[in-house]
Amino acid sequence: MSPRLLTAKDVAERLSISRSKAFILLSSGTITAIRIGRNLRVEEQDLEKYISENKVSAVNTIPSFTRRNATKY
Repeated sequence: MSPRLLTAKDVAERLSISRSKAFILLSSGTITAIRIGRNLRVEEQDLEKYISENKVSAVNTIPSFTRRNATKY
């Protein structure tokens, strides 16, 4: 069975990003893509690989916020 090929629109929807951001990820090689003529396609397994390699703990990604005291001018 041949792998399912996804369009940039499909990639954008799966990652909840804009289509232009998906094109940037594909054209830069960040996500492995196949060029068919002028079109880029992504194998579903390559997108899954990208997702699994870029998982991070939510605790480490949220910057700590400290409240500053208000100052009078």
